[in-house]
Amino acid sequence: MSQVNIPQKYTDTASGVISVIGYLPDVFAYSFCGDIMQTYKPVLDYKIIFVALALCAVFEYIILSILHKHYMRLKMYKKKPCFNTAFSI
Repeated sequence: MSQVNIPQKYTDTASGVISVIGYLPDVFAYSFCGDIMQTYKPVLDYKIIFVALALCAVFEYIILSILHKHYMRLKMYKKKPCFNTAFSI
């Protein structure tokens, strides 16, 4: 939690929220896949499930990219000052 600059007093709450978000797909996956498999024909249902999983992966990639940019921005500002300013960028 310290990498994304979450205060120590909110660490437990943030961990709980992250766990709920992280395990929420497991709650709905069986009913979602079961409903799709009962509604559509055998080949189409697997294509729909595959597309849904691919969209979830794209969404996760976007969220992780935003978090990575935020982390790198925080890391950049926490750099120690360079003593040799002639070669600093």
